[in-house]
Amino acid sequence: NGHSNGHSNGGAHRDSAPLDNIVVLHAKLASLICAIAALLFAYSSTGSNLPVEKRFWAFCAFEACVGAYYPVMGMLRGSLVPNEVRATLSSLFRMPLNIFVTVALMTGVSSARHLVFAGCSIGLVLASISCALILVKRGEDSASPSSSGENGNTEREHSYTD
Repeated sequence: NGHSNGHSNGGAHRDSAPLDNIVVLHAKLASLICAIAALLFAYSSTGSNLPVEKRFWAFCAFEACVGAYYPVMGMLRGSLVPNEVRATLSSLFRMPLNIFVTVALMTGVSSARHLVFAGCSIGLVLASISCALILVKRGEDSASPSSSGENGNTEREHSYTD
């Protein structure tokens, strides 16, 4: 059709329909991983009333979710964020995390760690919902036949860069 898919990914995905399907699949995986991680993290950090062994294995399963999260997000980042801004954007998103960790360590948050863990679980739930509502819905909308323009080109070229 003469148009690129709007991303500088070295031409790895010339056809937008398979890319849309891959992006939607990975967005669904990311949402599921975050939801499962939230449940496991909440369970493993609920307190001393649960057996230590169960909390340990829940935390190990949470770490497995963290291990699955990075490749899925790496694929999404590679598909959705242009090469020209990817490093800058990744650095900007790491800055608040580093500030949060520094402040938490300096204030001695250990006395209220259950609140911090609850906040982390809530953050994972919000990440799961956001991923499902934004990426999955947007990807499915752009992959639907009704999103074709009048000249047969899909509107996917602009759907992730708005």
